Amino acid sequence: MQPQTPTQARNDSDHRPGFYELPLVPPYIVDAQDIAPAIPTPNTPAGTPNGKRQSINEIIKDGELALQKTEPTLALLTDRQHTTWLGLDDLIDQLRSRFTLHRQTLAGIEYAKVAATNEFYALGLQNGPPDVPQVFALHDRLQSFYQEGREEKVRFWRDVSRLRQVMPEAVQLYLSAYRKAAILRGDPQ
Repeated sequence: MQPQTPTQARNDSDHRPGFYELPLVPPYIVDAQDIAPAIPTPNTPAGTPNGKRQSINEIIKDGELALQKTEPTLALLTDRQHTTWLGLDDLIDQLRSRFTLHRQTLAGIEYAKVAATNEFYALGLQNGPPDVPQVFALHDRLQSFYQEGREEKVRFWRDVSRLRQVMPEAVQLYLSAYRKAAILRGDPQ
């Protein structure tokens, strides 16, 4: 494999990184946007005065919850709609954050594997052929990186499956509150 200069572009779609290259994005990671697309906002959002919804992170950061001015009978259901939306939005944000963390962790492990291998070959160039203890040391380092990768994949699966178990109930609560508020507003479904 020829070294790639910065001006050359890759043409082959099934290129696999070698020892001296880092993978840009591992091929087995799915984008979080594909898994959890944005929640459509209803016609009358509760939130800040400009109509933009608050997220849980904004409420924590600002220390206040912006309320929508509405009549008291409708406010009961729109408040429930807003709080269930907050829960659902936070759940989706947690999923996206976990996908990002997973992607970054696996990229860091891949980087460490490439760096360890490069260090091994650089020592070999300086000191001659590696001896048996050096080969075993590299093998042990690489095995520990593979073990970290496997453990991260299991933690990722566990975290995402827990969040996915909660998701149907959160969606159902949000849709129920949304439809009840739409009935009181007289919106056609």
